[in-house]
Amino acid sequence: MSPKRPRLGEVLRGTPAPPAEVVPASTKEKAGKMVQLNVTVPAELRKAVRLKALQEDRDVAEVVRELLTRWVDG
Repeated sequence: MSPKRPRLGEVLRGTPAPPAEVVPASTKEKAGKMVQLNVTVPAELRKAVRLKALQEDRDVAEVVRELLTRWVDG
């Protein structure tokens, strides 16, 4: 059984939540359940991101997972 996810109110109030495991993007297969994250970005940024990912033969989602993981890890 997976641990209970904290509710938004608990997070905002600072109620301690169980530690979350951060999984590097390179181990996507071992990451377990994946969820969708939607963000709004300027059209030009989206175009530039897609172009650079294409040039590097990478998936945009893979790049975003890597960047978010590095940001969270500090």
